Amino acid sequence: MALRAFTPAALEAVARRLLSEPPGGLYSLGGTDRRPVTVRRLEVPDPNDLVGIVADPSWAGIALVLEGRSSELAETEHGRGDPVSVNISFVVDREGLSVLAIEHDDATVTISAGRRPVSGFIADLANRVLGLSCLPEDQPSSLLILSEWVQSLLDAVADPLTSPLIETWADIVALHPVLAEAEPAAWVPGPDELAELTIDVGRRWPWSRLHRAAASGTIAIDGLSPAEAGWMDDAFFARWMLGVHRPVTELLDDLSLFLDGALLAGVSGTVEAVGWLGFAESKRSSFTSGDE
Repeated sequence: MALRAFTPAALEAVARRLLSEPPGGLYSLGGTDRRPVTVRRLEVPDPNDLVGIVADPSWAGIALVLEGRSSELAETEHGRGDPVSVNISFVVDREGLSVLAIEHDDATVTISAGRRPVSGFIADLANRVLGLSCLPEDQPSSLLILSEWVQSLLDAVADPLTSPLIETWADIVALHPVLAEAEPAAWVPGPDELAELTIDVGRRWPWSRLHRAAASGTIAIDGLSPAEAGWMDDAFFARWMLGVHRPVTELLDDLSLFLDGALLAGVSGTVEAVGWLGFAESKRSSFTSGDE
């Protein structure tokens, strides 16, 4: 079956029109290149419900209409504020031509159109429903290792039951995912050496390998079945995994409430040495849905 190529103007018209529809719906695209027709096919109270959904081959594209939040529209003269509530309409055809429309306060409609110009959770979902590849993920899996380590450390020091057990650098290193299952050793890596271990494991376990392992069931991931992992591509899987944690810089800020001195400097030094301190942002979309 030949792919139907919609014009950008036609998809933009669809995106604008669907903003008036009740949110929480998946629509199929049909009709002609200049006059697309939409049919509401599935109720989507939670966008996560779309994980694993595959569009019927007869659909020429899909549209998602959702309630969401935007951090970009929250910018003020004093900087970026809290995300604001928006209505989102995202339309994409099988050739990857997509349109994002965002309505804020019943007045502002922001349109972005092109060949997959938008990144984020909703775009990833829509692309995978159609079997399209997602935009590449540029952050390596070593960032996931750092996030899991700092989160585990924060959980430990913030808990009155476990905080007395974190007294030395060796105690902190023992929580690192690379060493957590290892037998205690006389040698304790310093920040630079721990960073090298983190980078090395990230190189040996890139997103593609982690994705294959999750899809085959070789490794278990909380909240994600092997079938759901297999439905994703490498890039979506990477962003999904990174999205489990808050940015490393935020975690370090919270950690500073419980650790100081040489111990905190050691953790920060390890993160710095891996190369992410200061710009390690998790891959949350600039437009997100619901309570994500």
